[in-house]
Amino acid sequence: MQRLLSTLVLLFLLGGSLWAQLQVRGTVTDAADGSGLPGATIKVAGTNTGTVSGADGSFSISVSDGAARLMVSYTGYKSQEIVVNGRTNIDIVLESGNVLEDVVIVGYGTQTKKELTGSVSKITGDAINRLQVANIDAAIAGQAPGVQVVSNSGTPGGAVSVRVRGPSSISASNQPLYVIDGIPINTGSYAQLGTGNQTTNALAGINMSDIASIEVLKDAAAASIYGARASNGVVLITTKRGQAGKTKVSFNASYGNQKAWRQLEPLTGTEYTALVNEARRNRGQGILFPDSNNVANTNWQNEVFRTAPMYNADLSFSGGTERTRFMVSANYFDQEGTLIGSKFNRFTTRFNLDNYINDKLKLTLSSSLSQSKSTRINNDNNIYGVLSTAVLLGSHIPTYNADGTYGRDPNSSVENPIAAAIEPTFDNPENRVLVNAGLEWTIIKGLSFRTNFGADNLTYREHRFYPNTTNAGAGVRGQGFETYARDFNLINENVLNWKYSMDNFKIDLLGGVSFQNSQFESIFTQGEGFPGNTIRTLNAASVKKDIQSNRSEWGINSQFLRANFGIFDDRYVISAIVRRDGSSRFGADKRYGVFPGVSAAWNLIDESFMKGIGFLSNAKIKVGWGVRGNANIGDFASRGLITAGANYNQIAGLAPTQLGNPGLSWEERSDLTAGIDLGFVNNRINLSVEWYQATTENLLLNRPFSVPPASPA
Repeated sequence: MQRLLSTLVLLFLLGGSLWAQLQVRGTVTDAADGSGLPGATIKVAGTNTGTVSGADGSFSISVSDGAARLMVSYTGYKSQEIVVNGRTNIDIVLESGNVLEDVVIVGYGTQTKKELTGSVSKITGDAINRLQVANIDAAIAGQAPGVQVVSNSGTPGGAVSVRVRGPSSISASNQPLYVIDGIPINTGSYAQLGTGNQTTNALAGINMSDIASIEVLKDAAAASIYGARASNGVVLITTKRGQAGKTKVSFNASYGNQKAWRQLEPLTGTEYTALVNEARRNRGQGILFPDSNNVANTNWQNEVFRTAPMYNADLSFSGGTERTRFMVSANYFDQEGTLIGSKFNRFTTRFNLDNYINDKLKLTLSSSLSQSKSTRINNDNNIYGVLSTAVLLGSHIPTYNADGTYGRDPNSSVENPIAAAIEPTFDNPENRVLVNAGLEWTIIKGLSFRTNFGADNLTYREHRFYPNTTNAGAGVRGQGFETYARDFNLINENVLNWKYSMDNFKIDLLGGVSFQNSQFESIFTQGEGFPGNTIRTLNAASVKKDIQSNRSEWGINSQFLRANFGIFDDRYVISAIVRRDGSSRFGADKRYGVFPGVSAAWNLIDESFMKGIGFLSNAKIKVGWGVRGNANIGDFASRGLITAGANYNQIAGLAPTQLGNPGLSWEERSDLTAGIDLGFVNNRINLSVEWYQATTENLLLNRPFSVPPASPA
């Protein structure tokens, strides 16, 4: 009997061992055409065991239990969960994902379109990569309803004005908040030297080929999770990540050109001089050009405009295992401006990493390095500008005189357009490092904690020199400028997320705290009186003037909470948000502000009475209300300030520049939004109609300071 029991135990263990080594093979195919899907992810539920399908969709995976469940997923397709049931051959057919199941990035998380209650526009990476533009913000143009994008100038890499549902402030910024991989970044122009309306753009240093998607949070129901900085909307930028499987190598290169599509039709030199002579005769004056038929006929617009080439080359590597995935990229972009003398080039690298330390811990890293350089020119309504002088200078003036010098009008101080374009030096190099490291801990099923540490370091320099061959530099024997700016931003965010679901109800609770500190410093110097045009650095200037330096710092700490409820398989969805921000920019009595938001959606398409409407594949009604703030008012706007360097009777001293205002408070923008989303013919045609009313209260306006800057002691 004992021997029989031993034999049975041995057979049981042997059978268990054989069962543990079960090898499952099969293929993953497309339901539409039966083709194999390469790179589909097949994972054993509850374990780290996984694999990806081959080029023909085939796969092989070991399972430790005949009752194991296989989780099968593929980008753009509906995921499946399959019970093995002791089978060794399983063929899996995946259906194309419905538009409602598309994942949308929202603040501190993701939602499906069915769960979405706020107003969010999504732009895919494929749509972005089809555009040949230098800036991320320029790529948004025409792709997000309710978002107005206007280029401030034609300068390559120049600033772009973005308005999400219109402007909301008089004195503060009207630009949206930009967040890359969860980290708010430095934006705007760091230029201290003017060239008309051509401000620079800190976003121009980011490679668009690295972008997986852009989401624009337009209303308070979606954006109030960012509280005091969301008054003008939020632009969430997500970069590409590696996928498990064989390493993929991608190389893309493009070439194109740009040119001005229309020019003004100028008078010829003969027509211009004849017209001037006629005007002088009508005033009883002598003619200015005795031989108006023997003058130059220069079309200055043809001289300064050009067909400008644009190059772009991008190389990337991505891949990894189920435990470790990576993406590495390098990009070079070069663009010449349609006006001679203007240019922009950029080199960027990126390294993104996802590593599962164990079943419960995941490490993520997003990092990028960029070096860019813009060559700017004067423009706009400027007697030293390139395009402006091409319109202002008469066509009777030759490009060059017989002795090789630039042709100029002896009766005007307007610069020669060619001299304005090629003689000055105006180089603007920018270096930027973006790093974001995060750790995610799955505490128990449905409960996770994530912490992120991010840094954004941007340095910007300007080198401008007007030689004595230009009108701007001739009177002072050469004029040079050097500026430097550095903006260093540190942020730490900690988020706790709990998800729970039952048959007809699910809840998603998210809470967190955020700490951010930003330090800014700048230097401005100017020199005149150079011994020549060869040495263009300020050490050669005989007169040093306007030497200035500045340092500034601001900080913000925040607490936020979001609760999402889905009822009857997300037929009814409710979302509530509240954020509390404390900013160093505001007065001691108004340091903290609270920004709530609430919204709801009714997925009408899931109701039984909608089943008979075959042509309608989506119908959703949504409504929302919320409040958000604007904190972009200057670092010390509430403080009483004095400045050094003021003098009275040639004695250095201090002078007041700003009165303190401890009651300085936030600008607040409240939104009420209602809309309906419709989908037709299996969501091949989509219609979204939204109504909104936005009101900004407590607008801030700078008042002139009336106290005299200097007075006797």
